Amino acid sequence: MDKGAGVYLHKKVGDKVKKGEPLFTIYAQFKADFNFAIVASDKEASYKIKAESSYI
Repeated sequence: MDKGAGVYLHKKVGDKVKKGEPLFTIYAQFKADFNFAIVASDKEASYKIKAESSYI
């Protein structure tokens, strides 16, 4: 287990996000663990982004 690994969440549910703004940062002590996390995050998107309309 990589004790130097983790994910920092920059946003919480309901926060507004600007285009290009990071949602999370992945940390890992070992390159193999980092690469695994990158692939997993690409495959298993656990977030959904919806456009908010200002029109009623």
